[in-house]
Amino acid sequence: MKVITKEIEKKLRANAKLEGVDYADLEPVVKLFQPDGAATMLLSTLDDDGVVQGVFDLGLGYVEMGPAYLPEILAVKGGLGLSIERDTSFKAEKTVAQYWSDSQATQTLEAY
Repeated sequence: MKVITKEIEKKLRANAKLEGVDYADLEPVVKLFQPDGAATMLLSTLDDDGVVQGVFDLGLGYVEMGPAYLPEILAVKGGLGLSIERDTSFKAEKTVAQYWSDSQATQTLEAY
């Protein structure tokens, strides 16, 4: 299965081009996760340089908002050699900033 489909890429790029709208105020377009690890990522934008913006829980005990380089994310292999996957059932229920804010008490990103 392709992790970032053309449809998802189109939505992420369209969000990146919105003027006067911060990525944190957008709902995530896609949820990525590490099937043999603890990483979860919610992405809202993608620019022409391959930089995504979103909220990231890498399983290190804290959740961050900000940029990351998509090719590096997709190159990650977990302890069992599994690649990053897309949660095909994910439906955003709040903005990136709200997911981040809700994660601060437990430092765990919960998105279903």
